[in-house]
Amino acid sequence: MRKHTRINLLYLLLMGVFYVLFCFSVAFLSRFLQEHGFSYTQIATAMMISMVCGFLIQPLWGILNDKGISPKLIVFVTTALSIIAYFFFTYFGETYIISVGALVINAIGIAAMMPMIDTWGIKLIGQGAKISYPIARSFGSLTYAVTSVVFGIILDAMGIRITPWLMIAAAIPLAVIVLMLPSPRPSQKDDEKLGFSDSIKILLKHPTYKHFILAFFISGIGWSAHLLYYPIFMSELGGTNRHIGAGIALMAFSEVVVMPFYGRLRARFGVRSIFIFSLFGTGIRILATALSINPFIAIAVMASQGISGALIFPSMAAYTSENIDPRVISTAQMLFAGMGFTLAGVVSNLISGHMATAMGVRNTLLITCLSSFIAAAYLLIMTRKSKTVKDAKN
Repeated sequence: MRKHTRINLLYLLLMGVFYVLFCFSVAFLSRFLQEHGFSYTQIATAMMISMVCGFLIQPLWGILNDKGISPKLIVFVTTALSIIAYFFFTYFGETYIISVGALVINAIGIAAMMPMIDTWGIKLIGQGAKISYPIARSFGSLTYAVTSVVFGIILDAMGIRITPWLMIAAAIPLAVIVLMLPSPRPSQKDDEKLGFSDSIKILLKHPTYKHFILAFFISGIGWSAHLLYYPIFMSELGGTNRHIGAGIALMAFSEVVVMPFYGRLRARFGVRSIFIFSLFGTGIRILATALSINPFIAIAVMASQGISGALIFPSMAAYTSENIDPRVISTAQMLFAGMGFTLAGVVSNLISGHMATAMGVRNTLLITCLSSFIAAAYLLIMTRKSKTVKDAKN
């Protein structure tokens, strides 16, 4: 029992410290690019290029993990990559090519590690560890919320060049926790080495997986536009980095409130129903942001994350752990993230940069919010005759 308590605590702390680093590396990216003096089109193009590279390389981490490479080594490498990238990005980022190169490195660094951290916990749970994923993930949201507020204040006081030094400070406890948390044991199925094409074939033959990731991709077009333009839109409304941090913090805190209840919601409604509802909730969040008329309303509407991301993230983990072949869980999680965050971001940034230049950020958000409503309708229709494992039990 003491061993399970220790593992549960370490995984919770891993989530907490990881999301501190994640906040430093992604939350204010578009704001940083704006402060470097780049236009909407340049900002969107830089993000698009980084996401293209990220989409091509990120799945490699999942494949390496599925083939037995320790998640500890992967986390160390990706964290180091992002810290190095941020030194170049914040100190020399006024040169556009340097900013683009740094964003590419960050995209395959700590920014790519969310599904790897999720998979680490999923595999430990599958091997008997008494880990509560929703509680651990909500703790990560809590640290993300607090970090957003504090980071925004620090940025207003000290500027963006403090960022890589803060990342180093956060990387130290992360390293300690990673060294103490056990890696998942290889199972017999894990020992059956699969190539990338074999892993993809297994996933695409699954009756519902392809529909889930496609719906997540469609919704991700709006999600990515919101992530990119929220800091910029906030500044257009007259907000500062403190307002941006407060909005991001409220978004994350709403996850803290909802995620601990995810287990009960899943038992009652099933993973499929919750996932569909969360896609619809994502559209509501983007729409509400677009209709904001001052920074305080733009902050308040971020509480709607409780009906979107707060349900999407644990649903992704639950769906994968309950439905996907254990040999390809890491690949499945990385592909989920690659489609929904990275590839969707590529498409979104390719389109939204020109849209924002031509018609403004508000109208861009009003249009891109439709993608999440379309995604919810698509998944509802395409999986109406299919059941996930958990849904079949209810």
